Amino acid sequence: MPIQTYTLSPDAGGTFGSATEQEFNTPHTETLGLAGDLVDCYRITLTNGIFQVLGGVSGSLKAKAALYNADGKKTASITISNGKITMKPQTLAAGTYYIMVESRDKGKTAGEYTLSVAGTRFPDPVQNNTPYDATALPLSEAGAGNANGWVGLGDSIDYYRIDPDRAGQVFVGVSGLTAKVKVTLYRADGKKLKSVTLSKDNGNVFKNGLLLDKEAVYLSVESGDKGKGKQNTGYTLTVDDRYFPAASDDNSRDKAAKLPLDQDGNGAGTNWVGMGDAVDYYRIDPNRAGQVFIGVSGLTAKVKVTLYRADGKKLKSVSLSKDSADIFKGGLLLDRGTFYLSVESGDKGKGKQNTDYTVTVDDRYFPAASDDNSRDKAAELALDANGSGSASNWVGMGDAIDYYRIDPAAAGRVYIGIGNLTAKVKVTLYRADGKKLKSVSLSKDNADIFKGGLLLDREAVYLSVESGDKGKGKQNSDYTLTVNDHYFPAATDDDTIETSDWIDLDENGRASVKGWVGYGDAADCYRIDPLRAGTVSITLSDVTAKLKVTLYSRGKKIKTLSVKPGGGSLEGLVLPAMPVYILVESGDKGKGKQNSGYTLDITDNYSSAPQTNDDILTAARLNWDSARKAEVTDWVGPDDQTDFFRFELDRSCAVNMNLIPDEAGIEVGRQLKITLYNEAGKKLKLDSALNTQQLDAAVYFISVEISNPKKYSTGYRLDVQQLA
Repeated sequence: MPIQTYTLSPDAGGTFGSATEQEFNTPHTETLGLAGDLVDCYRITLTNGIFQVLGGVSGSLKAKAALYNADGKKTASITISNGKITMKPQTLAAGTYYIMVESRDKGKTAGEYTLSVAGTRFPDPVQNNTPYDATALPLSEAGAGNANGWVGLGDSIDYYRIDPDRAGQVFVGVSGLTAKVKVTLYRADGKKLKSVTLSKDNGNVFKNGLLLDKEAVYLSVESGDKGKGKQNTGYTLTVDDRYFPAASDDNSRDKAAKLPLDQDGNGAGTNWVGMGDAVDYYRIDPNRAGQVFIGVSGLTAKVKVTLYRADGKKLKSVSLSKDSADIFKGGLLLDRGTFYLSVESGDKGKGKQNTDYTVTVDDRYFPAASDDNSRDKAAELALDANGSGSASNWVGMGDAIDYYRIDPAAAGRVYIGIGNLTAKVKVTLYRADGKKLKSVSLSKDNADIFKGGLLLDREAVYLSVESGDKGKGKQNSDYTLTVNDHYFPAATDDDTIETSDWIDLDENGRASVKGWVGYGDAADCYRIDPLRAGTVSITLSDVTAKLKVTLYSRGKKIKTLSVKPGGGSLEGLVLPAMPVYILVESGDKGKGKQNSGYTLDITDNYSSAPQTNDDILTAARLNWDSARKAEVTDWVGPDDQTDFFRFELDRSCAVNMNLIPDEAGIEVGRQLKITLYNEAGKKLKLDSALNTQQLDAAVYFISVEISNPKKYSTGYRLDVQQLA
């Protein structure tokens, strides 16, 4: 500070009360000790500062001097010795002071003296001594700012207000010190954050800086003796707020930044967390289910990384201080949906754990889900002509199950295999109505998962392949499904009497047929029409499983034979000259365990004796011509009262019969009677013209009878015509 000199005015009266202040710009010279002038009093008004009294004495003057304050209290002694007037520099508060110069020998000596007041004036007080009137200390965009000030007597403390643009690490420096000061940092609410006392310049008074958020703070610089005057100094205050990166507006799931993934499931985000920006949230939308590997790099401090479901449920969390390409160790299984990832500073933004980072996402997508997860959407697994087919796919997270529809061309034994497995799967077979037929879980390839195959009829079935944990993600696998349906022979529509196959016997009464019965075709039925009654032999050969053979005639069971593998026969069976039905059945009625081919040989040893047609069992067969007409001539009379004839309709129609006797006087309906029967022997109605009602396709019998064979006899012609 500049040295300023104050001149003193003489006081004739030599007392405080009469002292007159008069300013001079030069030292003042006065004579003391003459003519009763024993005391001189000078009045001076000072500002705060450091002052001293200087001067000299000439001649033999002996004098003394002192400095007094306005209250008359001695403030300092002034020494007059060896012709010099001196006073040690005094720190004085602003006010009025008095210098009293007195003769020490009551005027015995006299002489001149010269006085001057020199000193350093302290700066005028600045009105920033409380937080309420603190001086703003503006910071640049880079967070730098400074202020010059002075503290000491009369201005013990200065307050500064700092408004950071954002959070950062603040370094405060103080320079230009000549005395001790105390530097203190306060929060806006007045809470003291840090305080330090120092006497030397220091570019980092708070050692490594202080972490400050984006909020106003106050900095005070106080003289070391709280303004008592011994610790007075100017200073330069510097602030270097090393701002952290600007906070991103992604500190909640609602404001999460989108972290897009490319078609291969890869994406990355780079940011910073720490004080002022404690956490960043990212939204991830996988294209499909997969195993996600998350990495974090570029770390210089601890962070906490957490993965959440869309509903906010925490899935996984980990804290780490070092870079890691797989923070969740082995990845996480994520379905297709929305997830949130947060990166949080290790101390929740308190400022000691601040770091840049790069977060990487590697979602190793599972195969795209196929739209076959129910029977309604089942994929077709086509079988070739040999009953073979295959399908390859994948099940696991995001595609827990695949359904297939199989349409066998015929009944058969189906062998199902599965290959290329890398995890457990469950394979289930269903009927078309959804009823489960068989299910098995397996982890290894198997060419026959149902052990020995399954018997399937000719109808749609459904096959499902399901991941071993129902798509939770730990059991994910490719697979190849194979189907080999060993078809049984095509079913024949001959399993009842009504649908029986007609076997023509040759002129020797012989016939041979081959067939198969079993699963899907439980029985074959054959019809033979012997030309006349005889003894029949029936033999089955080439048999590989148990069979059952049953003979029927006129709706009644005639004979039953159980046939073991190898074959069997019926010998010496007497059959009438009428339709006989042979039913060949599998031993378990087509349930599938007794399946066999066979060869059926029939030999009808016709009787060599004359054949009669006197009853239904020996009825003669009528054969239709191309006009659907049959004609026969015969005779009735003694020893041959009745003739029976048999005919068969292959369609529903009415029939007209015309009976013409050879003998005159024989009338139809009186002496010669005609009657119609069904196959069971029940009489049917004929009208007067011998027309029938509409008849079903079936076997029928006609009897021609003479009423009194002892009295009447006649030849006759019988015409039978099918009507349209």
